[in-house]
Amino acid sequence: MQDEIMLFSSPGVATTIMMLRSKAVATLKFEAINDEEKANAQIKFVAKKIMSETKHMTSIVKNYTKVNKENIFDVSQTLLDLLSNISKHLHLTLPAAIIISIITSSKSSKTTMLQLALSLVAHSKGVIEHFHEYGMSSTYHKL
Repeated sequence: MQDEIMLFSSPGVATTIMMLRSKAVATLKFEAINDEEKANAQIKFVAKKIMSETKHMTSIVKNYTKVNKENIFDVSQTLLDLLSNISKHLHLTLPAAIIISIITSSKSSKTTMLQLALSLVAHSKGVIEHFHEYGMSSTYHKL
């Protein structure tokens, strides 16, 4: 009787395992995971991808330009896709820009173009500092 060669792979794992079918049952441990565990693994994967994409962003100190729709959405493509999938109202809209700005700034510790723009519009030190507490603007001293 011939033993069939099987290929085993898993999402998120770069290696494919090739082994004889008769050995697979004895060697590999198969476990069923529930939907919550699967969802948590997917969330961690997406978060890691967003953090990686955010890490390579340029600081506005090095690249200060006029605030426009193109540069406020010059962020993690994965984050843009995620928000667009949550709601069509978060596809390249101003509410999406605020969410993206807060997440990007929190991860990268860099002031975003939108945060700087909101700080300039606010004018008042108290309002700017209050917005900063919510992650929506830069600090007053960065102006």
